[in-house]
Amino acid sequence: MICPFLSITYLWYTDVLRACCDFMVPYTFYDDYTDIAMPHEAQQLATIVMDALRNPNKARPADECVIGEISRQFWQLSLKCVSNSAHCRFIEALDKYTTALVEEAHERAQSFIRNIDDYIILPRSTAALNTIVMPIQFTLNLPDEVFEDPVIRRLTDVCSDSDYTHECNLCIFSTVKVKHYLDGMAYWIRGHDSRSFETQRYFEEGRLYIQKSRRVVLRPQLVLVPLENEVLLITYREYLN
Repeated sequence: MICPFLSITYLWYTDVLRACCDFMVPYTFYDDYTDIAMPHEAQQLATIVMDALRNPNKARPADECVIGEISRQFWQLSLKCVSNSAHCRFIEALDKYTTALVEEAHERAQSFIRNIDDYIILPRSTAALNTIVMPIQFTLNLPDEVFEDPVIRRLTDVCSDSDYTHECNLCIFSTVKVKHYLDGMAYWIRGHDSRSFETQRYFEEGRLYIQKSRRVVLRPQLVLVPLENEVLLITYREYLN
């Protein structure tokens, strides 16, 4: 039986399934940790993760957060199937992702709420799409120019926004490897949609009904309240007096 938060991977990348499953462990832990972290804590976690990925053969400190060792073991094993070009792009994407989550922690601590346009831009980094679709590339030795092409870049942004709004002409770079990557992003969207309703991460109750009806009942607005020990308490505004 595949763990629920790992089930999304077998719908995406069948050729590198082990690396994908291993990646979902540090990704999920890191995402959960930083969701409630203060800015300085988010920065510490980012430093730990990036050092572990850049130095997978270096032993982690005994008193370090376990996310460091989890990340190190994942990357050390995954390097066996990762091409040189994908290796560099993965590290770069992870660095941008961890940096974006530190920025998000700063905004959360300040109770800063972005407008819609700015909100869409930030999740393209914090949703880790550039990172989480990277396993599709692991066995593909494609040059950076392919992924920097405007059409490929736009498709990646569309996947990050989870909303396909127009058709794109993909006559350029019409190779089997590029098709493999684009197919992988399509599988990612389908897998992410299915997984969102199979686990309790987003919907505790009525998941199948919500999946079918696409309707949810909105809860009262959440606010963040700084406590004396600098831990943020999430509570409902209507209960604050």
